[in-house]
Amino acid sequence: MPIELNDRADAFECELHPQCFITAEHLQALFEQAKLDHPISKEMLDNLEKLDSYLSTRFKLSFGNCIIKQMYDFVPVYVACGGTELGGMDYIIARKVLKKFESMNVNFVRDEITGLIEYIEKLFGAAGMPDSVDYLRQIQNLYWVRRTGQMANTISELYEKYVEQVEGALEEDRYFQYLFEMVQAGENTIDQKNRVLHKVVDETWLKVIEEGIDAIFNIVDKPRRFITTSEEVVPVALAKKITADSVRHLSMNTQFIASDENGDIQPTRVLNVTTEESYDLYENRFIYHLIQRLFAFVDKRTDVIFWSTGDETCNVMTMESKVDDAYEEISYKIEMTIKNRQSYAENDSDNMEIFKRIDRLRRMVRTLRSSAFCEIMSGCAKVHSPIQRTNLM
Repeated sequence: MPIELNDRADAFECELHPQCFITAEHLQALFEQAKLDHPISKEMLDNLEKLDSYLSTRFKLSFGNCIIKQMYDFVPVYVACGGTELGGMDYIIARKVLKKFESMNVNFVRDEITGLIEYIEKLFGAAGMPDSVDYLRQIQNLYWVRRTGQMANTISELYEKYVEQVEGALEEDRYFQYLFEMVQAGENTIDQKNRVLHKVVDETWLKVIEEGIDAIFNIVDKPRRFITTSEEVVPVALAKKITADSVRHLSMNTQFIASDENGDIQPTRVLNVTTEESYDLYENRFIYHLIQRLFAFVDKRTDVIFWSTGDETCNVMTMESKVDDAYEEISYKIEMTIKNRQSYAENDSDNMEIFKRIDRLRRMVRTLRSSAFCEIMSGCAKVHSPIQRTNLM
């Protein structure tokens, strides 16, 4: 765990205390006792799961199993040393999770940091995670430093300084004055267009899946199964159960009957019949592969919607000019295009209800994919198109 000393505390004097020696085994025992006395609360784990989902959806960033393990080891010890559970969680998230922002494109994450800060304050309180919030604000400030460098001037101030310098340099230039007057006398056309691309999420696929997913859950909870029977001729010592079929088979195969020294008749091999339940039905295989394709479809559709639904604004300014004097004709055209995209935070605000439904559906499909039914059917034969009609479907 990294320790950062960003601030210098005021000097102070403390009383001298006798030395205290402690073994590594005793220290490790204290760590283990802290885990038993101060486990992470369920409420905190639920909030961390929500934060992890937000980060993975908006920033393609996740906690990872290693960081989760460090949380379980670090937070209880932090609380045992006098800290709070939220303070320990804030410390490790700021230094282990959000630290990954440094390796990402700042231009990519800058617009979403404000929304992330608001989400953290909503989950953990306005002053619950000061280290994480301060770090995110540093990332935002880093963008503006990179963008403007050492200059704090606005664009208007820069433009005024540029005009002042150019006018001073060209005010006495006779050729510039001649060219300027000629352009003013020419045919000048200025055109400006502002286009807005408003994107709307199509809810048709979402409604269809929401209407049918409950039926899939019912099938997965109570899948159909059938009894399979296998027959094998084995030595008598290995036979697990003697049935009427075994006796009938033995009467038809007298070569498996032998007599001993006393003349008693004993079978040497018998038919062993075993039965077991199987889920390998066409309907079950169809549902299993439907769940696999549904998972891939919802996951891909979710990524596309979350990253591509923002509105776009395009501003195009075109200037055409035709200058004619006694010796030559000059024509030129200048076009400037400015495109703006809606920030992810604004997009989330506009489509929050649909995003909540999509997130809920995504979690339900993941639950289906990790169910006991899918574990049983894993490795079964694939169902190919066209789908066959059966008595059940």
